[in-house]
Amino acid sequence: MNTDLNRYSRQIITHGLETQQKIFGLKVLISGLRGLGVEVAKNLLMTGVSTITLHDDTKITLNDLSSNFLIKESDIGGNRAEAIITKLSNYHPQAKLAIHKGNLTKEIIWNHDIVFISESDLNTLRNIDNICREISPQVGFVSGEAWGASGHIFVDFGNNFLVREKYEKKSHAFSIANISWSNPCKITLSSNVKKSTLRNGDFVVFKDIEGMDHLNDGKPRKIKKQSYLTFTIDEDTSQYPAYQGYGIVEPFSVETEVSFKSLSESIDFINCEDIARVGWDEERAQQLNLAYIAIRKFQEIHNELPEINNKNHINECLAFAYELKNLSTYTFENVDQDIICKVAKYARCSISPIVSILGGTAAQEIIKFTGKWSPIHQWWHIDFFDVLKPDHENPAFSRYHDTEYMIGKETSTKLSSLNLFLVGAGSVGNEFLKNCALLGISCGDNGHITISDDDSIEWSNLSNHTLFNEFDVGKLKAATIERKTKEINSDIKLDLKNWKVTEKTEEYFNDEFWENQDIVVAAVDSTESRLSVDSKCLWYKRPVIMNRVHGIEVYSKTILPYLTIPYNDHPHKEESIPNEFLIKYSPHSINNCIEWAKLKVINLFINLPREFNEMQSSLIYDEQKQEQFDFLQKISKFSTYDECVLEARKNFHDIINGEINELLAAYPSDSEGFRELHLRRKISPCEFNIDDEEHIEYIINFSNLLAFTVGLDQNHDKNYTRQILCNYDSLAIENDISDPQQKLLNFSSIDNNEGCNLYIDLIHSMSTIRAKMFKINKIHKIETRMKILRTEASIITSTSLIAGIVSIELIKYVQGLGYEGAYDSISNLSSSIMWLIKPTPSTIYGTVPLDENTNSPVCIYNDKFNRWDNINIEGVLNLEDFIKILIEKHDVFPVKLLYKGVEFYNSNLIIEENQLIPVQELIEKLCNVDISLKKSLEIELKGKTLDGKDLITPTIKYKFK
Repeated sequence: MNTDLNRYSRQIITHGLETQQKIFGLKVLISGLRGLGVEVAKNLLMTGVSTITLHDDTKITLNDLSSNFLIKESDIGGNRAEAIITKLSNYHPQAKLAIHKGNLTKEIIWNHDIVFISESDLNTLRNIDNICREISPQVGFVSGEAWGASGHIFVDFGNNFLVREKYEKKSHAFSIANISWSNPCKITLSSNVKKSTLRNGDFVVFKDIEGMDHLNDGKPRKIKKQSYLTFTIDEDTSQYPAYQGYGIVEPFSVETEVSFKSLSESIDFINCEDIARVGWDEERAQQLNLAYIAIRKFQEIHNELPEINNKNHINECLAFAYELKNLSTYTFENVDQDIICKVAKYARCSISPIVSILGGTAAQEIIKFTGKWSPIHQWWHIDFFDVLKPDHENPAFSRYHDTEYMIGKETSTKLSSLNLFLVGAGSVGNEFLKNCALLGISCGDNGHITISDDDSIEWSNLSNHTLFNEFDVGKLKAATIERKTKEINSDIKLDLKNWKVTEKTEEYFNDEFWENQDIVVAAVDSTESRLSVDSKCLWYKRPVIMNRVHGIEVYSKTILPYLTIPYNDHPHKEESIPNEFLIKYSPHSINNCIEWAKLKVINLFINLPREFNEMQSSLIYDEQKQEQFDFLQKISKFSTYDECVLEARKNFHDIINGEINELLAAYPSDSEGFRELHLRRKISPCEFNIDDEEHIEYIINFSNLLAFTVGLDQNHDKNYTRQILCNYDSLAIENDISDPQQKLLNFSSIDNNEGCNLYIDLIHSMSTIRAKMFKINKIHKIETRMKILRTEASIITSTSLIAGIVSIELIKYVQGLGYEGAYDSISNLSSSIMWLIKPTPSTIYGTVPLDENTNSPVCIYNDKFNRWDNINIEGVLNLEDFIKILIEKHDVFPVKLLYKGVEFYNSNLIIEENQLIPVQELIEKLCNVDISLKKSLEIELKGKTLDGKDLITPTIKYKFK
């Protein structure tokens, strides 16, 4: 089970353990395995679904290779289901996979919880949906199609489907400052709360309120008139005792019933409210729905989809659309012929980016059959018609036929010759490379993809890394990914680098390397890494597609040189760090408890041992840390695990209760000052209890981290530890602090595997005890670990979705669509939202702002420059010549020159002996940096015009090699 918890840790964090258990038990029937069905099956198996029946009697053809990543040319002519079942089993070796041949009967469907259908006709879909509705309890029904550059999903979960949680809630507990004595009742939150994330219509529960304790009944209450720090509830509190203080409010998920129409009813009696809006354009979704029904009508008559490039077929679909429009309740006035024709023209095509987007979304809808989050109600349509750039003639029939037919031979050739830098071989990197192989990206003689990643494959990667399986655990990601990608398409050219992009690796990722890249895709999992990659792309003027996956939320940004602002210029949502008061004295959430424990553990077991060792070697003594160093001196003499246990027990109350005792000493709990602190509840110290399993876990974890620190063997035997504790009062630790023989202490970083688990174990134990003290719900250790390491929890459905969007943006860039074709995206699979947003245009410095101090105009270099511009200076120049070039060629008088924030020239403090030193050598000397691997330097310039006015300038790009 521990292996399963590690493997599915990302899903558990995102969905919750209860939902994950339900996912394990789902029985899914998947019919149609060209591309979309395979993607859905893969995503469900990686999420943990344990029973899947595959159904597809179709023979494999060459163009199946454009969207089905599990088949090869040698499989052509064979059965789709039989060709992929063994490969699918690698994603979940314990799963029960079976193949059904022939028609889907009621008996077959009855054995499953939910059905997913693609590559079918309308009559079959209607019949299967009706069978699903006849069975009790009802079998869920989801259908979808990836038709060219468009696609759709339809969901029917029957009547009175229970949704346990409508959407992902990000709200935490908030402390209360006041509750009105009125009807309706107004609640004011504490000023400690930065901003409430509660929304109108949300349900909340109240806890720990004093005075007006009627509200502590656990009954969910619906909030209204929500504003910055206030909201109201429809309740008359004027009859209750007056509010006296304390209390918190927490979001509460209320089960809601949702009823669905059958597919037949949804088509025969169209209700526009059942067509989900993707982005802002409600009309476009309805036009796509009309196109879908028109093409299904064509298929019903001709027993096939419209033939590629058959104008008669397209015109017939268009005629059906006009006929259906007149009989429907669509809210738009005129049929959009362009949409109808494009859906019809490419309905037989299937390409991997569209399959990825739909496959991630459809799989998440199937998971929603567990009751977690609101399903699509009931139609969901997408299109990316801006990638369509067909040639006048049909392409030759090959594995890339569908791709070339849609985007043209010229674009396909450019993709095959692309030099692409993929930073990160993680979950998104895996999915993106899969799409690259299917699209033929870097599969030509002149193209290649460079992959940078220094991580190894862990168990937790198996639930969201498409190209890895159990046999790959422990291997390097970059090395493993080459073999797996070539299994999809042997022509793909990959160049693997087992390093991160940092200053230490500039020997490899040098000027020549960056200048040879056509585009960069940053598939990294931290803001810091994204900012680092973006800085390189800004410097070398390279386009980059950024993405971020956080649970079921995904984002992408397309950054184009000179056209959009760099990623560094975007506002970035920093980690939410609670204020010190909340961490120490009044935690509102488990995050507060974890932060408190993390700070204590890092200080006691990492920072202090490091300083202690430095003191030993340097003999420099910090008198302010006398007490802490005495503690370290004492433990450094320990020779047994037993001593560690006794020390852990001795320090229990100081570690767990230290801040609480400080607060109560300053503000007794019955004082007015204590009440004005707006604590969530009365607090009292925690007493050690040998029968409390969480206290024993704490002692064991503290003792083992002590043992690691002083180099002793560890012991995880609870009974042995409890036996030592039973004799705690009669035992004592004896060692000689004055002994001059000292030994160095062991410590590791919190994210280093050597000691990582020991640190995390103790932090989890401490935060769990603290959460219990403050009546906060505890969490699983896996979730604690991810919060400590601030790992972004990516799940396979989300990565599938975002990899498809990134692939689409890459195609549009190669097509030369520029800013007009570029979009950023925001998607949330819990609420089935996808927004496509135009990127922010690049900043042009051309206006004349006022200096805040003098209220006089500030001049702009060259009257106008782009955020991406630099002042370019080349050659090996001494400082004097460098200054002369700035003055004579660029009309800039330099006041200060800085490298990485360190000043190496000041016009008011000219040092004559520096004037003849080459600039790069001066920077090395004065800024204390090693630039031996660099060919150019970014120099910050603070300057004036030659007549002495303040001047805004770009940075200097000084190329000296």
